[in-house]
Amino acid sequence: MRQGKRALATSPSLRACVRRLSKHGVAAGSYAVFELGINTDGNLGFVSVKRSNLGLEVRTCLLEAAGSIRFPPGPTATLQVRWNY
Repeated sequence: MRQGKRALATSPSLRACVRRLSKHGVAAGSYAVFELGINTDGNLGFVSVKRSNLGLEVRTCLLEAAGSIRFPPGPTATLQVRWNY
């Protein structure tokens, strides 16, 4: 779970998705709850946004960015991780 939170928290791609909103002063308090399915090889089997207060365009960007995150090999896992901007 910690790896999932750390991977999302440090992802420049995820922050870039919300940067436009930030420039207009409306990103404070933005969040998304991701569900991540991690395969034994560390790749994501699936990623979805379960809850969010962001618009469709930003959520789509977040999904694409989160889909590129890789984890170390290990047992399969399904995580729900909250990402805050």
